[in-house]
Parts: sequence; C-alpha cells; structure tokens
Amino acid sequence: MIDASMYQERHGFGSWRQLGVGVSYRLLALDLDGTLLTDQKRISPRTRWALNTAAAGGCLIAVATGRGFRVARYYCDGLALNGPQITYNGAVIYDPVQDAELARYLVPRDDVAPAVDFFLHAGVPLAYFSTDGLYLDQRMPDAALWLPGNTGTPFLVSDWTAVLEKPCIKLAGHASPVTIAALRPRAVEEMGHRLYVTQTASTLLEMLHPEVSKGAALRRIAHMLDVPREQIIAFGDNHNDLDMLEFAGVGVAMGNASAEAKAVADLVTGSNLQDGIAQALLHLGVVAE
Repeated sequence: MIDASMYQERHGFGSWRQLGVGVSYRLLALDLDGTLLTDQKRISPRTRWALNTAAAGGCLIAVATGRGFRVARYYCDGLALNGPQITYNGAVIYDPVQDAELARYLVPRDDVAPAVDFFLHAGVPLAYFSTDGLYLDQRMPDAALWLPGNTGTPFLVSDWTAVLEKPCIKLAGHASPVTIAALRPRAVEEMGHRLYVTQTASTLLEMLHPEVSKGAALRRIAHMLDVPREQIIAFGDNHNDLDMLEFAGVGVAMGNASAEAKAVADLVTGSNLQDGIAQALLHLGVVAE
C-alpha cells in the first residue's frame, strides 16, 4: 500500500488544504451496475456532468464494482476515475493513473475446490475469475456479455479439474432470481465461515476471500488516503453494497435499490434511470447548477 501523501504527489493532487477547506466530501464511491449505469449500460449525461464537476472540485471518484477494472473502464470511458478503484467486489484495488494494482486478495487455495463444488452440486453455471482471464461454464448463457467490447474473451469450460489450479480472484454462480434467492442462505451456511458470500445481482451469487468486500476495500482506501469516513459518500443498490453504504459518512441507496440496501442507507435518491447520483450530489451540495 502507498500512503496519502505519496498517492497525492504521484497523481498531482497536492494536499487537501490546497484544494480548499470548503470541500466537504473528498471521496465518492460508486457501484456500477444498477447505480452508475442505466439499464442500457450507459452513464447518463447529467450524472457524467455531476461526477466530472465533483472531480474538478477536488473529489476523488472510485467505482466500486464486482467487475474487473478493464470492464469498469470500458463502461466509464470519459469519466474522471481519479481515485483508487474497488474492483471484483474489493478483491482488487486498482490505481487507474498508474494502471497498476494496489492490493489483491485471492480466494485461499484450500477453499477454491469446495466453492466450485458448491455451485456444481447446485446445478448452477459457474464463472471463475483468475489472474489470467475469465473461465466460464460452457452452459453459461450469453457468455460474451461477461466481457463486453474489447475487454477480453472468456474461456469456456466443461471440465474444471485443471482450472482449479489457477489463482482465483472470485467465483460467481448465475441462475434465475428465484434460484439465487434460495441458494444464498445455503451458501452462507455452508461456505460463509470460510469465504465472503454476497449477492451482486438478482441472478448472481459470489464467493471471495473472507476479508474482502466493498466496505472493507473502502476502509483500506480511506486509510491509505487519510480520508475520514465523514467525508465519503457511497452509492449502491444491492446486497454487496451494504457494508460500503454503512461505512461511508453518507450512504446513498438508489431508488431502484433492494429493500435491504435502502434500509441501511442514510439517503434514498432517484433511480439509475432518473440521474439519482446527480440528484444526491446536488442535494448534498457537492455540486451546484
């Protein structure tokens, strides 16, 4: 890890005092799907304006996503990603300026096979994110959607034996919302004592290193940058955003968020189709018309 002064000097920020004591919020953490992105996987013009205006005023912008950085960058082209990025649900913290990892937490080797077996025994197609690429169950529908644009090509798998030897960043099972809702408590009971189990969408259940989560990554970034939690705003909509919303000084749930995300949030804003991020930043005085 690098400390706050090193990060600021390396990226040309200078001290926070130079940015002005009027900057009330210094770090914005943004979930990607269902929060920053519309249902068409776009950032709306108004949301883009609000975030780039906040960045120009001294805020660091950090996307917090279950996706890898290449995919996040693909969707966030033109957005001022000037802070450490939370990727793979916190398993990798990424510096977009230096194009380098700041931290990586792999699934412990002894826990990889039991996690894979859990999904296979449940009959759920599996995605295995490794350091050398994405391995997908050949039964996975719409395989190309996992790595959009020019962000890579997944390897289709019928036999997982050889894949189990590869370093594992995270595992994700894909099924219907009904199946995932039923599977999540089972996963927590059987694997939650060994791994971090989280639901990242109605159709996705994931397992990662036990010390990993978006909230844990946001704590690490805040410590690295010497930013108190009171000066952090986090936006999210799903189960994997809960501890991030709770840790931030202001946790903002989107209007389209799950009931559990809204329950822990300090503020509920408009949906991802209603410029909810821009609404909240205007309401909190981070930006002005």
